[in-house]
Amino acid sequence: MMNELRTLFPLNFGDRNKGLEVVILDHNGYKYGDTRLFVEALVSEVRIYYKSSHIYINKINYERNWFELETDESGAVDLEDIETIGRIIRIIGRHLNEAVYGI
Repeated sequence: MMNELRTLFPLNFGDRNKGLEVVILDHNGYKYGDTRLFVEALVSEVRIYYKSSHIYINKINYERNWFELETDESGAVDLEDIETIGRIIRIIGRHLNEAVYGI
């Protein structure tokens, strides 16, 4: 997942203010890429930082695999970034589906 995002968004990858940074946590608080203990099938939170937009995806129901989307405290997302953020969310969603359902 991160390799695909890094390939599509190479400019300032990892810089939450000028590019793209994605932080993914499992239900135990382990961070994707930081530890072998991270369990992709049990993701509970995804934080997307793209330029000035911050989107948070939180798992609210483990039985139904429901997630809720939030923005930062301002609630604002730049109009010019909405399509790109949608692409980022689709990539993350596809990878999470593969991890959970083996699709």
